[in-house]
Amino acid sequence: MFEGVKAEASSSQSISSQASDGSFHISPPSVSSFKREVASKKIRAASSARRLNIAAFKCPLESCGSTFTARHNLTNHINSHNKYRPHRCLCGLSFTTQGVLNRHKKRCSK
Repeated sequence: MFEGVKAEASSSQSISSQASDGSFHISPPSVSSFKREVASKKIRAASSARRLNIAAFKCPLESCGSTFTARHNLTNHINSHNKYRPHRCLCGLSFTTQGVLNRHKKRCSK
């Protein structure tokens, strides 16, 4: 059974922030701030092939189907759906996680 999922969302809905009980709530998307697909089928298949633990978390968008072994990965995934990129480099680019920003900074000239 998947944890952290309160409701199923259709492809015309977006996922709002995580509630105190660990679930995610579904809300209507704004047209410019929602990305329907974050990972391709090939990326999801490669992730499943590498996985050693059972996926306990599932993206609440029924059109997505991505699963995760850790809640923070689901949270980062939902941020990707919502195009939320809070980690910004001095060059102006922004990223979904601090780790991706750190990797970028190693190559960035600013």
